[in-house]
Amino acid sequence: MFDPKAEALALQPVYYAQWLALVSCYLFFILGVFYIPGSLAGFSICGLFFAVYIILFEAPLFLDWIPRGPRHETFLDVYNSHFFRCGVYMCFSLVMYLSCIISASGFIAPAITLMLASINYGVAGALNHSRRVTGLLGGQLM
Repeated sequence: MFDPKAEALALQPVYYAQWLALVSCYLFFILGVFYIPGSLAGFSICGLFFAVYIILFEAPLFLDWIPRGPRHETFLDVYNSHFFRCGVYMCFSLVMYLSCIISASGFIAPAITLMLASINYGVAGALNHSRRVTGLLGGQLM
């Protein structure tokens, strides 16, 4: 059973990064659909892509659906590194900050949450924390 209080008090930056990535995912879905008809359609599509990417690679259930092969196993080994996730999420965040430079928009909220998730993954990598999955994403099932 998911116990948010226990995870919050565990002081594991990996948990905080996953929570923030999930919050930014929800914001990407909401704002991506909202801004598609406007002038930020390209960034809306990028935001929707980022949301799908985050869901597919953060939730362990979806990782089991990826076909297995030597190339996929190599990718998953690299992707499970905290520093790789830190870099990917920081790049996603910078793309969304660029959308805010072009036109003031609500994409600043997912950019900030994704940047904070990236920082938490960087801290987890620097502290050599093991890969853990929060109960919010099905971590108790592993």
